[in-house]
Amino acid sequence: MPDTVGIMNELAAFLRRPDIAAEMEDDLRTLVAVPSVGAPGEGGYPFGPACAAVLDAALALGEKYGFATENHAYYCGSILYGDAEKELGIVTHLDVVPASKEGWTGDPFTLLRDGDLLIGRGTEDDKGPFIASLYTLRFLKETRRALPFAVRLILGCDEESGCTDLAHYLSVRSAPFFAFTPDSEYPVCIGEKGMYGFDLVVPCDAGTEITGGSAPNAVPASARAVLRACADPGVLLYDEQITLESAAGETAVHAEGLTAHAAMPESGVNAIGALCRYLAANRLDGSAGVRFLAESCSEYLGKAFGIDCSDDAFGYLTCVGSTVHTREGMLVQNYNVRYPMSADIGEIRRRVAEKAASLGGRVENESVSAGYYKDPDSAEIRALTEACGTVLGGPCAPYTMGGGTYARHMPGTVAFGAAIPALRGLRGEGRGGAHQVDEYITVTELECGVKIFTLSLLGIAEAQS
Repeated sequence: MPDTVGIMNELAAFLRRPDIAAEMEDDLRTLVAVPSVGAPGEGGYPFGPACAAVLDAALALGEKYGFATENHAYYCGSILYGDAEKELGIVTHLDVVPASKEGWTGDPFTLLRDGDLLIGRGTEDDKGPFIASLYTLRFLKETRRALPFAVRLILGCDEESGCTDLAHYLSVRSAPFFAFTPDSEYPVCIGEKGMYGFDLVVPCDAGTEITGGSAPNAVPASARAVLRACADPGVLLYDEQITLESAAGETAVHAEGLTAHAAMPESGVNAIGALCRYLAANRLDGSAGVRFLAESCSEYLGKAFGIDCSDDAFGYLTCVGSTVHTREGMLVQNYNVRYPMSADIGEIRRRVAEKAASLGGRVENESVSAGYYKDPDSAEIRALTEACGTVLGGPCAPYTMGGGTYARHMPGTVAFGAAIPALRGLRGEGRGGAHQVDEYITVTELECGVKIFTLSLLGIAEAQS
């Protein structure tokens, strides 16, 4: 490793400067203010005007601090430090999942500071980590650190919806020799589960309309059924997750759950499962489709499909029923499956198709994204691991996860930070995390990110000298 003590002292002085502290928070505030939820392309903006606006704002920050920038046709952008032909990448994203004001302490798109916490949609996922990456480049530039490679900070705009931004990037630029994406937790993630998404299309009773969920990679927090008949609440079973409204010959049934990222469904409560259990238990819809959604959306191990499995490196498969709608008398339920690399995706797909057929339905809109596994003993992984240990202390052994990051879409990339596990969960259960209400990043995490990323880059540079 380089002179770690000296560099840490320089980093501490840099981060203590009043201008740096103020600008770091203000820059994050600027980005959070843009509700950059992906939308259909229009006017030359492939992911809609909001994602284009946040990319413009982030590239303007790079230019403000003296860096060269590139806009890759609004699919993504780059901020560059150094001009060597060989490039190391830091891959971030600026798009976010939807957020309504319900349940938030404040406006989700107005940065709120509460002590060490900076609260707002995208603060953890992934605008805050972008800021930590940008200030890493600021430190390197201001201290005139020369590296044997250029650093390319990539700013994606489609991570939450499909990662087509990186496909475009790789069509116009070469992949870095190594990259990390700060879209997870420390230490370094050397493997991600494979991902399988699909729509299960199954029949429901005539007159039933069901909607629920807001994103395919999140446990749904709410779901709603409209029945073309008035139900008598006095004869229905009580359920604390359910509220009823009857009017004009219809009954609306609302279910409330608790959202969570589909990669970590353990902390969530699936509202679609709660809704369909209620409909089935009260015979408001007796269809096989509703009964199956009641079963499959009330657990997250894939047992309802017969696809549950696990291995030592990745743990167990997860299967989350995420969004649902009704189309021409059929329920269209999306599922998000994260499977260990030892699993046979062909066999998983076969069992899902068999289950759909047994319900009188079918499978549509399948997508598969292979996972990855990296050598924990490579020079780059060792540099990241040592940097993490220096800043955070204690053991920082590499790990695997179910989350899907840019790492699976960019060759030679791993997930690394920027969340510190000990600083997660400070807003209480079901709050404060990625895709949750009161999403936050701490100032401590931003500052540690600058330190860890700087030491990582310098460690990789030394390994190449």
